[in-house]
Amino acid sequence: MEYPQGFPTHLQGEVDEAIASAEASFLTEAGHPQDRVRRYVAHIFFVFGRQVCREVGERGCTGEEARWQLDHFLENVCRRAYFEKYKKSDGCYSSMDRFEDETKTMIKTSMAWVKLQTELAEIHKATLTQTLSRSEAKLNSTDRKELVRSYRVAFPENKILDICWAAAQHYSEWKRWLRNAVKDGSAPDHAFRSILTSGKSPAEYRKQPRPDGWK
Repeated sequence: MEYPQGFPTHLQGEVDEAIASAEASFLTEAGHPQDRVRRYVAHIFFVFGRQVCREVGERGCTGEEARWQLDHFLENVCRRAYFEKYKKSDGCYSSMDRFEDETKTMIKTSMAWVKLQTELAEIHKATLTQTLSRSEAKLNSTDRKELVRSYRVAFPENKILDICWAAAQHYSEWKRWLRNAVKDGSAPDHAFRSILTSGKSPAEYRKQPRPDGWK
C-alpha cells in the first residue's frame, strides 16, 4: 500500500494489519462484489483515519495536511480495489471514476466519517490549546526577562537582592518567577512587576533598608 508522503512509519503497522484483515474478509464473505469491495475500502480507510488522528496528536500536523492525507489515501485504496478486486469480479461496472466517486460518497456520508471528523476536530483543538499555552509561556518568559533587563539598565548599581527586598519577596521566589514557575497575576508576580515598572530604585520603592544576610 502506498502511504502519503511523510506519513510516520510507526503508524503504518495497524493499517497493514487492517489490509490483511480486509483481504481475508473479502475472500470469505458473501454478497455482491460491489458491496464487498466497498466494505474492503471502508475498513482499511477508517483504520488509516484513526492513525491520522494519532499523527495529529503526536506531531501537531495541520488540518490541511490531515485532509490531504485522508483524500490521498482514500483515492489510492479505491483505485487499487477497483483494479484488483472489483474489475476482476464484475466486468459490468464500467468506470473506475464512477466506482471511485460512488465509494467516496458512501464513505463521506457515513456515521463513521462523522465520527472521524469529530475526533480530528477535538484533537486539533487540544493541540492548538497546547501550542497557545507554550507560546504564552514563552512570551511571558520573554516579557519578564525584558522587564528585568530594562530595570537593571536604569538602576545598574542595585543587586537582585535589593529588588527582592523592595518587592518583599525572597530570592527563591525571584528564581521561580524568572523560570515561569510563578503564575501571572499571583502575589509574587504582581510584586515583582510592580517594582520593575515603578521607575524607582529599590531604596526609593521601599525605604526600609535590607538587613544583612537577608535573602
